Amino acid sequence: MSTLKIQKTSKILAVCLQMLCIMLLLVTIVGIVAILWLSQMSGDEIPAAINTMSSIFLHIDHSDYAKSDLIITFSGDVVRLCLIMLILFIAGGIFKDISKDYTPFVAKHMKRLKRISLLIAGIAIIPGFVEIAMIQMVTPAARVNVSFELFYILVAVVFFCLAQIFDYGRMLQQQSDETL
Repeated sequence: MSTLKIQKTSKILAVCLQMLCIMLLLVTIVGIVAILWLSQMSGDEIPAAINTMSSIFLHIDHSDYAKSDLIITFSGDVVRLCLIMLILFIAGGIFKDISKDYTPFVAKHMKRLKRISLLIAGIAIIPGFVEIAMIQMVTPAARVNVSFELFYILVAVVFFCLAQIFDYGRMLQQQSDETL
């Protein structure tokens, strides 16, 4: 693959990741607004707008949820979306640098991949703890299933291994450059 083609592809990927990050930011803002709206409402009835919004964005029907249950669920979802936005932002930085410098084998990318692996591991754990904390703050009698998505731990390990491979590639490239 030619250098120019790699740089163009990396630039396109960087732009796509930025656009995706902006879309996730909008969804996150909508989720925060929904949490604030629900917390300010009196009674336990869920507005049709929030039920429709959650079914569109999250593909989940919350019609049988109580207001407190939705606040707890949306809080975990907002934290999850924030972590995903950070991952996309860091990945966009990797592709942006590759589009300028061509080589992916630099120490900065290895550190970014390790950060991504930590954030992916965080997706498995942090939203569950946020939901537990929100249950304690909102109502201990909530009917929310708190889950820790351990599949993300496996994905985090894969990304950490990928970071190690990039570090090895960086070392080989450095040796190659010194030889020439």
